[in-house]
Amino acid sequence: MQTYDPKNWDLVLGGNLITGWGDNTFISITKESEAYEDAAGVDGEVVRGRKHDERATLEITLMRTSASNQILSDMYNLGRQSANGEDIFSARLVNREGSSEHKAAEAWVQDAPAVSLEGGPNTTTWKVRLAKYKENHAD
Repeated sequence: MQTYDPKNWDLVLGGNLITGWGDNTFISITKESEAYEDAAGVDGEVVRGRKHDERATLEITLMRTSASNQILSDMYNLGRQSANGEDIFSARLVNREGSSEHKAAEAWVQDAPAVSLEGGPNTTTWKVRLAKYKENHAD
């Protein structure tokens, strides 16, 4: 029997290990486009076309108290203040107990998170845009 442990996932953005995950879904990656598109002719013949769009969006949910919020905030602010991509970094999500890996040669913080204050502990969700995204779903 195998056991899933969410602590076995490491997310490294620009050399910074991101920690302080929120509860439930703490990471999600959504690709911009599917790998193929297809079309059918009137006679039923199907053709598919390969798409080369390697963009994706990484959503990271952190506890409001996570020190990684400051790291992401600094990355975001660097982008807002720099002239030519000084805020671009690499991204890598890996499962230490398996061989799944998601990585991007180029990434940047898409925008600052929405602000929501509550009476108890809550979370912050960051969106990181990925370019040249590669994925390996092995476990």
